[in-house]
Amino acid sequence: MTDVILKNCNLSNAILTSANIHRVVFKNCKLLRIVLAKSSLGNLPFENCELI
Repeated sequence: MTDVILKNCNLSNAILTSANIHRVVFKNCKLLRIVLAKSSLGNLPFENCELI
C-alpha cells in the first residue's frame, strides 16, 4: 500500500504480515493489536489514532 490516506478506519486485530506500507497517512484510525511482523514501513504519519 503506497500513497494512501486512511480516514476513520478500524484495523484492530488486522494481520498484515510482510506488508509493504509506505507514504500512508492514518487519520482518526483504530489500530489496536495490529500485527506488522516482517513488514516494510516508511513515512507513516498517525493523526489522532488509537495505537495501543
